Amino acid sequence: MKKLFSRVSIASFLALVVLLMTTFAIPCAPAQGIVFLPNPPECWGVFVGVANFVNWPGLEMQYADSGQQDLYNKFVSVWGTDHVRLLTNSQATKSGILNAVDWLASNADSNDTVLFSANSLGGQGPSLDYYFWTYNSNVVDWNNDISSTELANAFDSVNAAKQVFILSFAKAGAWEGHLGGSGRVILAGCEASGWGYWDDTLENAVFVYYVIDAIDNFDAADTNNDYELSAEEIFAYASPLTTGFDTDNGYLPAQHPVLDDGYSGDVPLISEFVFNNNTSLPPGTVV
Repeated sequence: MKKLFSRVSIASFLALVVLLMTTFAIPCAPAQGIVFLPNPPECWGVFVGVANFVNWPGLEMQYADSGQQDLYNKFVSVWGTDHVRLLTNSQATKSGILNAVDWLASNADSNDTVLFSANSLGGQGPSLDYYFWTYNSNVVDWNNDISSTELANAFDSVNAAKQVFILSFAKAGAWEGHLGGSGRVILAGCEASGWGYWDDTLENAVFVYYVIDAIDNFDAADTNNDYELSAEEIFAYASPLTTGFDTDNGYLPAQHPVLDDGYSGDVPLISEFVFNNNTSLPPGTVV
């Protein structure tokens, strides 16, 4: 167990708890009742999972919806329900997803961090662009898919200095060509020519499973022991485990996740603080 403080006085302990909960408990958080910074950093997230496609009856991307639900659950508990949105299946139309990006643009400012995570089918379309499928993708054209150019253009309106993308679909590594840029960190589940896999024993897409596993194993993933789990550390944890799982279970060619990092330094997403208060109080003391 990590211990930041021990054997402090009650007054000092309570003061430290108030200060840390309002400024350092997570890297960025919804505004609280007590705020010591004039414009505290906040985190905003959009999670997209498309397992079913209305125009493709019988086609299914297993666990794309439930996997994003699981990932959403990890962040909503610390960022707040008013700072994250989950779009699955019928909610994840092209207009619904782009509207969610507009929501990020209208809320996030330059001090903030935004996270966009998507799990669906993907591939290469016309004009050397790359696409992921939405709930209402068409059979005969690409008009209802979202291209790497479209998503990049949409995020140009997002003012947050730190922008993180977790992409789990085929050819995700190719998205850095349009989506990459200063302040943007892309965690792609496979290389530009690669495919993504899901697994019934994991009940998730393999890469998404190990991204969640990094959060669940915070101490192991926090390799620099700074009590902050960054996007870069999550990738460093999830990438070799993804490739190893594919190889061990016969998913060939195995996924080789790709990191495109346009941010100088690490982008923290979640922090961990554990307090150990071992104070002895005089008999009859009421706190």
